[in-house]
Amino acid sequence: MVTRSILLVGGPDSGKTNFLARLWPALDGSGQLEAKSVPDNLKYVLDNLNFMLSGEFAPRTQKKGDQAQLDEFVVDIGYSNGRAGGDARIIAPDVTGELWENAVVTSEISTDWMARIRDADGALLFVRVHSQLNVDPLDWVTAEKLLQLQNEDTGSDSHLPTQVFLSELLRFLEHSLKRTTAKPKVAVLITAWDLLDAGTQNAGPNAYLQNQYPLFAGRLKHTEELDVRIYGISIVGGDLNADEVFREQFLKKGLEGSGYIATDVQGSTSISADLTLPLNWLLSAG
Repeated sequence: MVTRSILLVGGPDSGKTNFLARLWPALDGSGQLEAKSVPDNLKYVLDNLNFMLSGEFAPRTQKKGDQAQLDEFVVDIGYSNGRAGGDARIIAPDVTGELWENAVVTSEISTDWMARIRDADGALLFVRVHSQLNVDPLDWVTAEKLLQLQNEDTGSDSHLPTQVFLSELLRFLEHSLKRTTAKPKVAVLITAWDLLDAGTQNAGPNAYLQNQYPLFAGRLKHTEELDVRIYGISIVGGDLNADEVFREQFLKKGLEGSGYIATDVQGSTSISADLTLPLNWLLSAG
């Protein structure tokens, strides 16, 4: 019986759709984790995976009238190779990101979803490199003032600076995730990591957040409620949209060996081909 759950959290265009599409084949048991169930709405993920296999990233999930293309995605996972433990349920409650956006802007969320969030053991928090929806980072003083205003007047502005939005999401998780003897874990995923120049990639995910979103990076560093780790992720290893040479190479070799995770390890940047690495950390003890 699955007793733990991990939430996918992030605003619109933060990379959740393409992550889910790439995660499904990565859960084939070749990494540390594998799928233990077939999702009811697997077609949604397979359709987006087919975009990828044809050399395109999946389009950003939009609302169709009053209904999203996908309101929720759930898959059960566990350790591969017969290892015991690691069983958990991965839940993407709102792939469009509008649930999280509305929760930050209005401080309102349905009681049903709040109950599920309070039952979650950890989260993947998404932020995408060079998203067109990212609002330029502000200086510390202005950002802090906006964060205070957001807490006082939650209906004031739906176009918050990205680092203020992320800081509010973090605060939401601090107060909402399940409390046990250990701190809830949050893995921050910086998606489209391959779009950064070589120097920025080599500096590592922590340095990227410190330079791009200093307010958010400071909140991550000083939170006492959560255990946090930061990752950069490239789901296929390059830009299918803008790099024609890479696209042709990808179409020839397919998904095998594509994509990587970047982490900071003892002052240097470590690269792993196991795209389930952040999930494995979330499920690990301690």
